[in-house]
Amino acid sequence: MREACCEALADCQADASCLACVSGEDGEACESNPDTHARVDAYLECKGAACQEACIGGPVGSCEDALAELGQDACTTCLGTNCCDEIAGCHANTVCWTGCFTVHDDAVCHSDPDGHALYHALSACASQSCQAECF
Repeated sequence: MREACCEALADCQADASCLACVSGEDGEACESNPDTHARVDAYLECKGAACQEACIGGPVGSCEDALAELGQDACTTCLGTNCCDEIAGCHANTVCWTGCFTVHDDAVCHSDPDGHALYHALSACASQSCQAECF
């Protein structure tokens, strides 16, 4: 984490609200102010993507199984093409898949630091690669 996400990690560690959010201690702290929210996003996106294997473990399961649960549309096709690793990682974590992605319950999503990070990585990929198809 320190090597791949050094700046995001340092910025979050310097912000008590960011630390409370990403540790799952206080979900309300995640959006306590715009600067903290930006730090949370940067930290979680890095943890759930660049540092996923080292910090959380690699994806378990398949992207195809996860996408089959969503049904076929332009968004699902785009996610499968561009965000397959992020989909597989999120699907392997119940909090990410159900609490954050398919049902989206903020309290549940914020309660699990790994699931929350995987969701942020998936959201970042979707917004960067599938904006027109998914949003």
